[in-house]
Amino acid sequence: MLALERGHTSEKELFDVFEKSLQCTFSTLDEYLDLFLTRVDGLRRRMTSTGEEDLEYKIVRETFQRASDYLSPYLKNTEGLLRLYAYWAHLETKLGKDIVAARRVWENCLKICGSMLDAWNCYIAMEVELGHINEARSIYKRCYSKRFSGTGSEVESALCYF
Repeated sequence: MLALERGHTSEKELFDVFEKSLQCTFSTLDEYLDLFLTRVDGLRRRMTSTGEEDLEYKIVRETFQRASDYLSPYLKNTEGLLRLYAYWAHLETKLGKDIVAARRVWENCLKICGSMLDAWNCYIAMEVELGHINEARSIYKRCYSKRFSGTGSEVESALCYF
């Protein structure tokens, strides 16, 4: 797909190759994740560098949603799925310019990966980066009531930040 993109292949052809690739049998789920992320990266690059009119952000959003639907049942509470959601939320804020959509992405992530402290920390980091300290505190309060593996000091040390 990267070679086709570098050769300035049309969006239709790239989409067709992506669809055919999804029909292949890969040995690991991470390979499917990489395929979806490669597709999103290509869409992002084409949108930002060429400003192509036929490429709308909704295509990126639809691709992420499809990846989530496809991978979530198998990658629950994994770093790979967290990476997908973190990238999705990042693009919602930077490319889609939609903080509400980014929050929805994180809330959906917490439904699937809510037992991962890193998922909570990434969501909080986004709010802090955007200057939304009260929202970050609210998420910390929700996080503090959860049970995580470890001693619990990880959550407490993060709370000291605020």
